Amino acid sequence: MTVLGARLPSKRGLSSKATVQLDGEPLTEATRYRLAFVPQEDAMFAFVTPREALLLSARLRLPADLSHEQRVGLVDELLKTLLLEKCADSMIGSLLVRGISGGEKKRTSIGQEIITNPSFIFLDEPTSGLDSTRYL
Repeated sequence: MTVLGARLPSKRGLSSKATVQLDGEPLTEATRYRLAFVPQEDAMFAFVTPREALLLSARLRLPADLSHEQRVGLVDELLKTLLLEKCADSMIGSLLVRGISGGEKKRTSIGQEIITNPSFIFLDEPTSGLDSTRYL
């Protein structure tokens, strides 16, 4: 998964002999933006809200010519799509800090990646923490 998602960490003594291609072309820094990778463990700041986490991702990863209002609009739309509107302004939390549910954390983590509208998304155990009957 880490090789396909172009996330193989460089560690001493570890190497990859794989060639990752995207639409038949070798994966480069210029085309890597088309990939999204959501790890199994949600790594987010405990004292921010889902809205703030998504907005930070939008600020860092979307084109510079998008206005603040456009970014906020994309974040609001994503919060609605991912059913995060009710917890949008609650702290994410951690093991030591009470926050949103595990499913809400997972959806926030997914939102941080899909804000860029990638062509491909790699999800490592995407259903961990989700309640499958809640959204039926």
